[in-house]
Amino acid sequence: MTGGNVRRSKAAWAAVTVLSTGVLLAVVGCTAQKGSSNAEPLAPAAAAAVDSATDPAWPVIGFGGSGVLSESTAVPKGANSLIITVVCTDGGFLISTGGDMSKDRRGGCGGAQTYTFSVTNSADLVVTTTMFKEDATFALTGEFSRDKTEPDVDTASDCEVISAIHSAVYNAKEGFKIGDIDGGDWLTVLAETRADLEKLGTNPSGLIGQQVMVLTEALAADHATPDSLAESKQFVTTSDLIGQACDANGTPLIIMAEYGG
Repeated sequence: MTGGNVRRSKAAWAAVTVLSTGVLLAVVGCTAQKGSSNAEPLAPAAAAAVDSATDPAWPVIGFGGSGVLSESTAVPKGANSLIITVVCTDGGFLISTGGDMSKDRRGGCGGAQTYTFSVTNSADLVVTTTMFKEDATFALTGEFSRDKTEPDVDTASDCEVISAIHSAVYNAKEGFKIGDIDGGDWLTVLAETRADLEKLGTNPSGLIGQQVMVLTEALAADHATPDSLAESKQFVTTSDLIGQACDANGTPLIIMAEYGG
């Protein structure tokens, strides 16, 4: 995307902020209460079967409740990954194992969800689960493994491209809001992002590949203003599905914000 027609004030370039789309979803989409374990949680999902990759002496993580809850544990010597399974009643959730956003995972409630986190070279671990809907409850189990986990390279590449696309849309929306760009500039950004998505769609990979063309269609609709795009259920839902796939791969969508900070 060239972005050559988009005008930006000097203030707009004063700071570049990195935002995780998973974090944005938690902040914008809903309000999480402080942790409460008074609500009776669902029965914990069964831990993965013990095999040669695990050690019966290693600790097993297990907790549940509502709002924001955490449990800390020491990473056993020889463990390279942590397999977490979570079930919940409503809405969505965010699981974090540290300050690195690439380790965050988010998903929607409805059936058990399983995620693998790298814990190589980690001495201690704090697993935090945040429910996005008030009074929604969850149950979580985690088991350490000797198996190493690495992101899928093709999926990582797709997530990087889509991060740039979402960054362009996000910054155009913020620029439009403060009058830094006009309606023509906004439409130019949409045209450029559609072109980038069409290129990506010629070589789709996995779950993301299935959603790229749907996202392209959402951007091709008549969205004369950012508010119109924000109200597009097709755009929001598809972006969320892609975001979940990138999170699960350990390569979350990142928005490079040019405004604010």
